[in-house]
Amino acid sequence: MKIDILQNWKCKCPYSKNTFLTDDSIIDSLLQLLCSTAVMWEVRENIVNAFLNIPARYIRILLHHAMHHTIDGICHVLEYQAASGDPRDMVPTMILLSTVASRHGEDPDQKNEQPRDYLLKKLFPNRDLMTELAEGGDSSAPMEPKGRDADTLGNKIIGLMTSLDMAIKYSANELLFQLAEEDPERFVKLTGFGNAVGLLAMRNLFGMGAHLKQ
Repeated sequence: MKIDILQNWKCKCPYSKNTFLTDDSIIDSLLQLLCSTAVMWEVRENIVNAFLNIPARYIRILLHHAMHHTIDGICHVLEYQAASGDPRDMVPTMILLSTVASRHGEDPDQKNEQPRDYLLKKLFPNRDLMTELAEGGDSSAPMEPKGRDADTLGNKIIGLMTSLDMAIKYSANELLFQLAEEDPERFVKLTGFGNAVGLLAMRNLFGMGAHLKQ
């Protein structure tokens, strides 16, 4: 079956941001393409790799035009890589999602849901971090994250936080730290203290936040 991924690609004026990024952009179309062939997954992975080599400000342009579709597409790639059995394949995609999460609040036209909020719900559909923080309860830091047995992409990333491979460990920790708004207390609540301790020690963040003073 022939799939025409170029039919809606509208190239406007040269050197404009809209030259390559529109509401129906070719990049968004490729990320969302419902095709399970190995070739198309390779195309998707190469799109992820390409975005790692451009200035981060261009990520904001893509998120402005198609935030939900873009994040969905990148998460589809990450799910495919997680199922491949080699977590090293996930490193570039986790790094890109860290960049996406760090774009929070940069677009004044995005008055409602922000990239980090949507990505958090995408990776942890079974959790509401704000509610968990508001509930409080025991002031001691939780050793394990809530809902740790749920089969979610977020829990798979948490499982990589203590990897012996430094690239895997770093990219997983950095993504989750960005999702937690670079806040130690949120980070511990999201991942559990046992998983968070490595990054907290590396960044000298012990004692920051109510849960960590115990």
